[in-house]
Amino acid sequence: MRRLLLAAFLLLGSWVVPAAALEFTDSLGRTVTVPDTVEHVLAAGPPAAVAIYTVAPEKLLGWAKPLTPEQQAFIAAPFRDRPVTGRLTGKEASIGAAEVKKLHPDLIIDVGDLAPQYAALADKIQRETGIPYVVLDGSIENMPQLFNQLTKLLGSGALSELLAVQTAATLGHIAGTKASATRPGRIYYAQRLQGPEGGSAMPGMRDLDPQVLEALGAVVMVDHHAIPPAQAADWNPDIVLAANAEIAQQLRADPKWQQVPAVAAGKIYVVPSLPFGWLGSPPGVNRLLGLEWLSALLYPSLPKLDFAAETSAFYRSYYHVDLTDAQLRRLLEPQQGSQ
Repeated sequence: MRRLLLAAFLLLGSWVVPAAALEFTDSLGRTVTVPDTVEHVLAAGPPAAVAIYTVAPEKLLGWAKPLTPEQQAFIAAPFRDRPVTGRLTGKEASIGAAEVKKLHPDLIIDVGDLAPQYAALADKIQRETGIPYVVLDGSIENMPQLFNQLTKLLGSGALSELLAVQTAATLGHIAGTKASATRPGRIYYAQRLQGPEGGSAMPGMRDLDPQVLEALGAVVMVDHHAIPPAQAADWNPDIVLAANAEIAQQLRADPKWQQVPAVAAGKIYVVPSLPFGWLGSPPGVNRLLGLEWLSALLYPSLPKLDFAAETSAFYRSYYHVDLTDAQLRRLLEPQQGSQ
């Protein structure tokens, strides 16, 4: 009987002993108890979803916002149809503690700014759900460390470590480019149609991420009020970035814009945006390739990489897809007419 009771006690104990856990200090200095094994992760917002997808796509519960069919084509097939879980952060927040509980994540990860409101939100959701919630620094300079943090949290091992090394190498190349430049690169960012019909910003990339500009030592002139061609010509940008192909096409076709040297030279580009914006939409690890792309456009006299090969390698390493020739052309065509 005593043996039976002991066996029953040990069996019961196996059910009540908690799983192994680790104490993790996030980028806000919060100490969070995280399961040693994490299988299901909820991204608090789009930057976190991209980061989690790069290192452990099988653990991502879903996308923070819907992916368009165009975006899905640049995501690995097993993960492009993941459900939309909603987002916890920002003005577009669409879920709260009740919805989080229904998703049953092992862990919630936010990647982005380290403002006090994100600490308050993390504490609130963690308190109301009992689910650990960590906030990680999403700044460009912290990206190598971000991948190291994801290694600890998700057990993603060699892949995260490889991406940390690759990311550090990319940022090192960017820093070298910035240091070698003789002057800041100048960008004119056209985000509106010109003329009376262009009263509002067009769909597409809203703004250049200031962190991208800072990393490249670049400055930008944004046409918040449909700046006239003469004013843009006086500023004399090195390149023109357009929010979408329609705006780029209009600038090329308008004779008045030929007085802007960059326009006359055909240096008008639409920022690649598939599956995520290369310069900050969302402001996540997707900016890495955009830094390389923009540095090549701004500083053409400096030594460059084989950018087609770099792009293919990036999509293979970070997005888990092998680009077709057609996809590569779509991303890298200078006119970007199909985007």
